[in-house]
Amino acid sequence: MWTGVMIAQNVIEVKSDGIIGPVTLGKLNTINPELFLASTTLVKIARYVHLVKIRPANSRFFYGWIGRAIGDI
Repeated sequence: MWTGVMIAQNVIEVKSDGIIGPVTLGKLNTINPELFLASTTLVKIARYVHLVKIRPANSRFFYGWIGRAIGDI
């Protein structure tokens, strides 16, 4: 299971360990906030697509998940 921290670490291309340490903070402070937000939203949407592919019954939640992800922008 991915946490919000792990999603952020994936987006900024640092080791995804779920810990907000100096490397993660340093890289976060260098990235454009709008680019970061858009990128994390795309990662979340890709995750939701994956969840529906591996378990089609999840498709009933898909539009709600997408709405929540887009609402974060």
